[in-house]
Amino acid sequence: MEIRGLSSLPAPAQSNDPSSLPSGGAASSEAMTAQRQAVAERDLTDAVTTAPALEMPKLPMTRAELSVDRAAQRYVARIVDRNNGKMVAEYPTEAQLKLYAISRELLGKLMKAEA
Repeated sequence: MEIRGLSSLPAPAQSNDPSSLPSGGAASSEAMTAQRQAVAERDLTDAVTTAPALEMPKLPMTRAELSVDRAAQRYVARIVDRNNGKMVAEYPTEAQLKLYAISRELLGKLMKAEA
């Protein structure tokens, strides 16, 4: 599997091989830690400077609206395009709201008839 764009990356300035780091004693432990940190910082800098420019995806400019449908007595969430004001999505849908409203009305009539 080949990843495009990585073949042109420059080689690191120093080896990341742990065997090339100094060994022995407390002073060398501090030196080893400092060298590892320098290698990590350099690798990060190299990765950031040589990475291909990433394009951010273009997201639609939308806003969310929340309202209450009085007939169905349900909350309604709508996603509206900010540019033109058109509704992109709605939950529950208009058909579901009508069904809820009719069901509620029929249930009310049934409850009154039983009482």
